[in-house]
Amino acid sequence: MTTGAKIGISAVAMTVALTVAGCASSASSTGPGDPTISPQPSSLEPHDSPDISGEPSVSPGVAPSGAITIAFVTPVPKPTWHGKAFTVKAQASDGSAVAYAATGPGVCAVNATSGRVTVDERGKCKITASVVDADPPVTASQSFTVGKAKPVVKFDNSTTRFARPFRYQLPISVTPKIPLKMVVDRNDPRGTNDDFCVVNGDGLLTFDPRPTPSNFPQIPAKCVVRVSATGTANYDAPKAVSRVITIGLADFRVNVAEIVPVTHSTTDGTVTFTIQEGSGDAFGIEVYSNSDADVGEDNYLCEPVSTTPYPAPGGTTRYTATVTLQAPPGGAAYDCEMSAQAVPPDYQGGKFIDNFTIHVEP
Repeated sequence: MTTGAKIGISAVAMTVALTVAGCASSASSTGPGDPTISPQPSSLEPHDSPDISGEPSVSPGVAPSGAITIAFVTPVPKPTWHGKAFTVKAQASDGSAVAYAATGPGVCAVNATSGRVTVDERGKCKITASVVDADPPVTASQSFTVGKAKPVVKFDNSTTRFARPFRYQLPISVTPKIPLKMVVDRNDPRGTNDDFCVVNGDGLLTFDPRPTPSNFPQIPAKCVVRVSATGTANYDAPKAVSRVITIGLADFRVNVAEIVPVTHSTTDGTVTFTIQEGSGDAFGIEVYSNSDADVGEDNYLCEPVSTTPYPAPGGTTRYTATVTLQAPPGGAAYDCEMSAQAVPPDYQGGKFIDNFTIHVEP
């Protein structure tokens, strides 16, 4: 019995000691007059700490001095019509990059970087400028109505020369750009020798059929070209315009050495030499004597044989001429006065002929 009593007392003493120790621990953390610290939020990461400084937080896209703003500094020009193009510009208050977008599919489009706007048809359009990477988004916009265009065709009378191949770009422009119809008006009394003239949809004036040495249009020629267009829902039909295109003579540039020296005894009775034609537009070169043998001159002693190539492809600038030579009569040297000219004669403009001398020694 004595032993059991001792065990019971020891258990009670231990319980009291634990209780007193617990109270002492509590008293040491919250004494009278000490501030109470609220429990830490459970959402904080291990290395985070609550903001107890009282300073406002800075959100993305907001500068310390205030929120970022954006505004257009180049407005949409008004009125705006189909086919018009222009550039808008917006600036962010903090200098951030700006991106552009268009609302109105089929009506308008904008380059996201440059702000270049193109207008494709009538309707409503809105251009929006946004600060790149701003959160929350920072935007500004401009809305406008695209109206019906009234195109104007500009086309003046002009003059050109025959060339091979003949391809003349007509000086036609239309604002705004729309499809144009172009035809040679053969009923216009201002036109002459225009049977070969044709024009395609890109405003290129050509000859059809293509000229050859035996079939070529008469020059000078005047071709009257009429330009028109059909109106649509997006634009009115412009006023038709007719203009005269004058096609003049070719700009030939024939050149032969002034004197072609020959020693008859060292040749086979022929001489071959070069003729230059700088334009490349001739169909060939003709060589002939300038004098009549009946007047007693010696030019008959030189007889042209050939000039090649003939017919010459367009762009040919170098020809080879061959002339036969008679032996010097009485052993005396003689001169043959000759000419070279571009063909066909109908197109002879510029320096189409050049005179030269063949000097023949025994």
